[in-house]
Amino acid sequence: MGVALILISIGHRKEEFKHLLYFGIIGVSISAYELLFYQISLVKGGAIGDGLIAMSALVTSIMYVYRILTHWLISYLQLTPEELKNLAHLHWIWSRSLFLVAITVPIQNNLYVGIGTGVFLTHYAIWQGRRNNLHEPPQSIGNIAGDGTCVYLDLIELGITSLYLQDLSIGRFFNQQQLMPWNGAITCLFSYFLYILPWDNLGWSKTP
Repeated sequence: MGVALILISIGHRKEEFKHLLYFGIIGVSISAYELLFYQISLVKGGAIGDGLIAMSALVTSIMYVYRILTHWLISYLQLTPEELKNLAHLHWIWSRSLFLVAITVPIQNNLYVGIGTGVFLTHYAIWQGRRNNLHEPPQSIGNIAGDGTCVYLDLIELGITSLYLQDLSIGRFFNQQQLMPWNGAITCLFSYFLYILPWDNLGWSKTP
């Protein structure tokens, strides 16, 4: 961590030192992983999925730090908004990959952390799919935010995250024998509620 911070302090001073800045940023992430691995090594029991969820949660936290402290980081690191956004996107891709792998393996202790991580990942991506200019038609934006691809992908991820709900009280509630025949009707009501919301006025394409 100390070496990484030194590289950052040197790299942000001049344009020709920017490669040191990127090495420093990578070093901060690596040192954060080292701290996490050390904490994991102290914990007895658990499953592979618990470690993957913990890693995904860490990367998600770093990603949100980039987005929340955008203005300060741009000023200090001398990065453009696009460069900082790309760093956050790379962390989102890596965290999302870890999360999707974690779903396929056993998990024992980090169920709530997994649900929270999935929600935050989905929130981030869906918010990226929002148009900055609400008066601009969706088809005029030539990127994944404009055509809704980002929203599609993370609605799928939200559906995958909901698999974890089966082990919670709400999941067992909807799987009760008395309520099971009504699940289709409940889903229809929820779908209609989503359909009637003014997504265009809120900044998203209505199609997804």
